[in-house]
Amino acid sequence: MCARQVYKGYFVTEVMKTKDGRFIEKRISISLFDLKKMLLEIKQKNNYSWKEFSEILKVSEDTLRVSWYTKGQTIPFSCFLQLLSLTQLDTSHFEISTKYPFWGQKAGIKSKIDQDIFIPNILDPLFAEFLGILSGDGCVYSNLSGICLSGHKILDEEYYQRYLSSLIYYLFGIRPHFYYSKEQNELRCVVYCKKIALFFKNIGFPLGKKLDSQLIIPQSYFSDKLLLESFLRGMFDTDGTIYPHKSAKVILEISIKHEDLKQSCFQAFQFLELPARKTTNRIYFIGSEDASLFFRVIGSSNFKQQKKYEIYTQTGFVPKNFQIGSVE
Repeated sequence: MCARQVYKGYFVTEVMKTKDGRFIEKRISISLFDLKKMLLEIKQKNNYSWKEFSEILKVSEDTLRVSWYTKGQTIPFSCFLQLLSLTQLDTSHFEISTKYPFWGQKAGIKSKIDQDIFIPNILDPLFAEFLGILSGDGCVYSNLSGICLSGHKILDEEYYQRYLSSLIYYLFGIRPHFYYSKEQNELRCVVYCKKIALFFKNIGFPLGKKLDSQLIIPQSYFSDKLLLESFLRGMFDTDGTIYPHKSAKVILEISIKHEDLKQSCFQAFQFLELPARKTTNRIYFIGSEDASLFFRVIGSSNFKQQKKYEIYTQTGFVPKNFQIGSVE
């Protein structure tokens, strides 16, 4: 029997599910940023793998890592109470609302028909992360028809299809289109929207090829460490990698060909007091201690990066990209 638990006037005495495993109880809606922050804090504090964390919550790993952490979907009330008992964060400022069971089935049709494009606040940490992603792997079309992000069609598919798609929908209220190249290992994520392209132009993001234009981190982000951390996370998740080193064991690297952007990112790491080093076209962290500091402060929203680092911390071995799925 479950103990009776109370949160903001609501209570749950037992956990009930349908035959196919769906929770029959009120659900909690919480901002994607706050939810990611809470889940990551619990996971890192207890050194859980995603599988261990999901087993504690009695949900599937896919529900925890994809539905909640990546997409920010609603959480069963009983699971939310369990998360509150596990976190040490101050959740009093979280914007939380409750929804009745199966509300999504009733609202889904309307949401698809009633979809409006909206413009995010540039000081939203999740927008700062997206701006880092766009600065790394993306561009704004010079004809203002939209924006495009390019990645590897195999290595980046999960990050693009699951996380990036949800992030774009959260920020702009629109779903992107995905295109797979037959000739090359390229995956393109495209948002066709002049309103969004004009928005990026108006905040100073260059049109067309970024190397031909000035591109730096917005100066306003240097007034807020959280915004800098978010921007750099987006850069690392798109242009970053983790690989082994003979003596130092591990290196975290962000490849940046744009000189202005590289200098701006290096200044950001200095502002955050992180031990970054740089060469002609990259910024990197070398050794276990510096890598650990990077992941504590900057972190990653990319499952590929998370899994490689998690395997390294558990085994001392940095796997290659193709080995991630086969190493437990």
